[in-house]
Amino acid sequence: SDIGGYVYISTQLLVNDDMCEVLRLTIQDEGEGIESEHLTKLFEEFNSHKLQTINKSASTGIGLNFCKLAVNAHKGTIEAESEIGKGTSIIINIPLKRSACNGELTDNRKLFEQELESGFIKLDELARVKEYASILKNYKVYEVGKINVILREMENENIQSIWKTKVQSIVYAGDNDAFTNVLNDVEIYG
Repeated sequence: SDIGGYVYISTQLLVNDDMCEVLRLTIQDEGEGIESEHLTKLFEEFNSHKLQTINKSASTGIGLNFCKLAVNAHKGTIEAESEIGKGTSIIINIPLKRSACNGELTDNRKLFEQELESGFIKLDELARVKEYASILKNYKVYEVGKINVILREMENENIQSIWKTKVQSIVYAGDNDAFTNVLNDVEIYG
C-alpha cells in the first residue's frame, strides 16, 4: 500500500474436505496490484516483483519465500491473489490439530512427491541431500556454526533444493523438534 493506505489482516477458522480445522490468515493491501504472470514467481527465493521506489525501500525477495517455508513446515498452504489497481492478498492456510481430522492430513509419500515436484528436494540432488541429512543428524539445532559449515558445503556443491533453506530457517529459529523432523523426513525416502 502507498503511504496513507491500509493493510487489512483477517483470520477465519475453516473446516477442509478432510474435516480438519484450518486457520486462514489473509493479508490484503490497497497497493497497485501484481500482474498475474508475476504471481507464480512471487514465493521464489530472491524474487522481488519490483522495488518499492515510492516509499524508497527495497526488497531482497526473501520475505515471501521465507513465509512459504514456514507455512510448509506447518503443512499449510500460501497463495497470492491480486487485481491491478485494487491490491494484493496473501492467503495462508494452516491446519490445526491433526487428531481432529478424519485420518492423516496427508501420507508421507504423497507429501514427499509434492515436495519433489515443487523443487523442495530436487530429484537429481536427493542422494546428496540424504547424505547431508545423515551428517546433520550428528548435531543439535543450537550448534549453528557447525551446521552452517555443512550448509555451505551444500552451497559449494551447488545444491539448489529448497530443503537446504528450510533447514537453515529451522536452525535460526532454534526448533530442535523441527530440525529432527526435517532430517528424518529426507532419510525415509528411497
